[in-house]
Parts: sequence; C-alpha cells; structure tokens
Amino acid sequence: MIQVLPLHRYYNYCTQLKCINFYTNSYCTDEFIIGLAQRCSNLQLILFDNHGAYCTVTDASLLALSKHCPKLREIYMYYLTLLTETAVCLLYTSPSP
Repeated sequence: MIQVLPLHRYYNYCTQLKCINFYTNSYCTDEFIIGLAQRCSNLQLILFDNHGAYCTVTDASLLALSKHCPKLREIYMYYLTLLTETAVCLLYTSPSP
C-alpha cells in the first residue's frame, strides 16, 4: 500500500529543486509556497497555472519568493486573481545574486 503524504512533508528532500509546475494544483497555497521558498532557494523557474481556480496564492507568496529565491529567473502566472500589481512589481525588481 502506498501512502500519499502532504507535499509539505517533502520540503527537506527538495532543497536542490530548480523548477516546479503548479498546474491546477490544490497544494498551491501561500502556506506551501512560502515554505517551499524558505527551503528551496535554488528555484529558477516556477509556473502557476490556475485554470481550475484551486490556487490561492497571494502577495505573501511572491514576497517570500523574492526574499528567499535569488536564483529565480522565470515565473509564469496564469489566472492568479489574488495578486496585486505591487507584489508583481516587487518580484520583478528584486536584485539579482
């Protein structure tokens, strides 16, 4: 029998993660993204595609990504209606490493 664990249980095993795709994923919450950003500073690409309206990412997630992921070069955000222009601009203007 395979036991499915919540994704946050895998944080400590993905410290070298460089790319992640959240395609209509119910784990796409601020709590998860902030924890991911704090533990996976090597992220270079992240894709949020919220066609199914499951993703509840807000400005808090973008602020965490800008603070903890200095190697982040590409971020795709589709249908993330809870974000403000201010947070998107902050992510865009974060200094490069």
